Formats: sequence, C-alpha cells, structure tokens
Amino acid sequence: MAWELKGRTALVTGAARGLGAGVAQCLARQGMNVVLVGLEPERLAGVARPLGEQALVIEADVTSLEAMTTAVQSAVEHFGGIDVVVANAGITAMAPVAEIDPAQFRRVIDVNLMGVFNTLHASAEAVFSRQGYFLVVSSMAAAVQSPLQGHYCASKAGVTALANCFRLEARAEGAEVGVIQPTFAATDLMKFTHSSAAGKAIWNGNRGLWKMVDAEQVIAAMERAIVKRRRAVAVPRSLRLMTLAPGLFQPLLERSFPVNRIRAMLAAFRSETTQQTSQSIGEQTS
Repeated sequence: MAWELKGRTALVTGAARGLGAGVAQCLARQGMNVVLVGLEPERLAGVARPLGEQALVIEADVTSLEAMTTAVQSAVEHFGGIDVVVANAGITAMAPVAEIDPAQFRRVIDVNLMGVFNTLHASAEAVFSRQGYFLVVSSMAAAVQSPLQGHYCASKAGVTALANCFRLEARAEGAEVGVIQPTFAATDLMKFTHSSAAGKAIWNGNRGLWKMVDAEQVIAAMERAIVKRRRAVAVPRSLRLMTLAPGLFQPLLERSFPVNRIRAMLAAFRSETTQQTSQSIGEQTS
C-alpha cells in the first residue's frame, strides 16, 4: 500500500545527524512537515534551516517518557497532528559483557530500547487517530550477534520484538508498524566503532559480507518503507534471509570468530581501556 505523503507530518528522533537527519530531509522533499527531535540543538537547527516552515525543532531526550510526551504534544499543536513516527535514535559502545561498566550497559539499553518504547508510547494515540505509520530503526545486530556488543545486540533484538508486537496492536487501530534492519552504514555511529581498537578488531575493516553500505542507501530504504508502509525491510536486500531466519545464520557467524581472534579483541579492548584510564588519571592530577 502506498500513500500520499504531501501535507502530512512526520516526527523523527535522532534527527540531528546521520540517518535521522537524512530521512527527515527526504520526507520534507516529499512535501511533509517534519518534527526534528534530538539533543543537539545546533545540529538540529542546521538540519531544519533549509526546510523553512516545514520543520519544527524539539530538543528532547528519548530516554524520558515525559520529554517525549511533551514533544509529541508540541508537534500536534504546531502541525495539527502526526502521521508518521520514525524511531531512529540510537547509540553504541564496545565492551565484553563480563567487563562493561553496568552504567554504560544501561545507557545503551535506555537509549536504544527504552527510547523506542517512549517514542512509540508517547505518539501512539496521535498516529492512531490518523491511521498512520511507525518506522522503527533496528539493525542486522538484532538477527546475528557478535562479541563485545552484547548491550547493542540485546537492545536491537528487543527493538525488533517490540516493533513486531506493536504492529499487531496498531493494526486494530488502522495504523501500521515497520521495522528496518540495516547492516553497517557509513554514519557517525560507525566512525565511533572504527575509532576503537576493539571495533577494528571485530569487524576487520568491514569487508566481505559485512561491507558497509552508503548511508544514502539506508535513507532511501527508510523513505520507501514509509511511502509503502512496509512491515519489514533489510538493507541490503541480499541479507533479508538473515533477518528471517537468524537461527540458521548465527552459528555461521560464530565460525568467523575463533577463540584466538576473540582473545585478540579482548586484548585490544583492555589495552585501550588501560590507556584511557591512564589519560583520565593524568588529567585529574595535572
């Protein structure tokens, strides 16, 4: 099912950069009003500036249900309603389960999973009233899991499950829910990953099956998902089977991480952590 987007309103979280900023700009070109939600006011303003009156900037933290409820209310008051919600905000980190700072683990879960819940919960009534569409941004990490990313993989698996449950409920209200699972995309999130010695060790430069795709490819897939109200999208499409049958592919993925390679990753993580601690101590005592 395709629908006309012109004149409708979309709320996008994590809209200050990367996929969020890109899809907001695409939707504006389709004639939509866009509500840009995030925590970087200057960046949000930069995204909004060329969009003129089509854009509304709202500084809000997705980990706060109160903040997201207020953001939705402001969007409805400004544009008269919300037709599309793109739950995109997300963060990552590199650390093994046994050694990660519990606060860091909780932060990833809070932003990636609770942030999606807060976004959907706060906007549900507004989108239901227009029989609209929710697009939840998950990841290929929801289908196959890798070392040193237990927090991220768990959050994205939870996001996918949440979207699937919400889809069944939303249909009773005439609305639809889609989930997009992209592989590695060339965004600031991946720049962060590649800035880590552990991240480099895990993905080995993102070659072969895990080759990075252009952010524009993911953004275009997000736009198509919204236009056609799709239930599930994989980027690239060649990995669609992996999202449908993750149990078949997880053992294959694990074979690419032999014990010696895992030990090298852990050594890289520990070395980097030690250096960061030493620098922090030096800064505190200088």
